[in-house]
Amino acid sequence: MTSKKVTAHKLVVIIPCLNEEGSIASTVEEVLTTVPNATVIVVDNNSTDATANEAIIAGARVVFEPSPGKGRAFRRALQYLPRHFDAILMVDGDGTYEISPIHNAMHKITHEGFD
Repeated sequence: MTSKKVTAHKLVVIIPCLNEEGSIASTVEEVLTTVPNATVIVVDNNSTDATANEAIIAGARVVFEPSPGKGRAFRRALQYLPRHFDAILMVDGDGTYEISPIHNAMHKITHEGFD
């Protein structure tokens, strides 16, 4: 009987933020609770509050993008991707959306051919 090795898939979660001091820590913590091996990159998009500090304390890597806009923030995060990963997802830092559907998204990406 041959044993089948199950490999964990590596997820990168990008969170563009502008003044999300009150919610970024719980968002990062929820991502890391849902997918413990995820890499979380928070892009501080010129915040005037403690968004960056709160994100770091919660376990995220923080990068800075001074020009406004989610598109610019996302492009900045792409410069800091880890060497190996299977998927990139972007979520909001304000807690608007649930993080738990990440598992369904990862299944679709890794097993159903979604990109």
